[in-house]
Amino acid sequence: EAYEALNDMIKNKSLELEVVEKKDGTTYAKITVDGKSVAEEMVKKGLAWYYDREDPKNTKLASMMENAKKDGRGLWTPPTPPWEFRNKK
Repeated sequence: EAYEALNDMIKNKSLELEVVEKKDGTTYAKITVDGKSVAEEMVKKGLAWYYDREDPKNTKLASMMENAKKDGRGLWTPPTPPWEFRNKK
């Protein structure tokens, strides 16, 4: 599900990358497409985690992940017991 959502968001589009170097020397990129943060869109849909240890001051991503959890979106969808899953087929 996350792969398809990401693919739909970025396929055949121009991406803007902002490369950031952290104090420990590691780097990461902030990716934007059509003026939207890819990270924010994926976290908002519940299709990616926000790792607060890497960016503890990012209250926006933290809030988006909490809302996705509360609403049961993506990764936070309640699990379906196997016997119920099999009965859906």
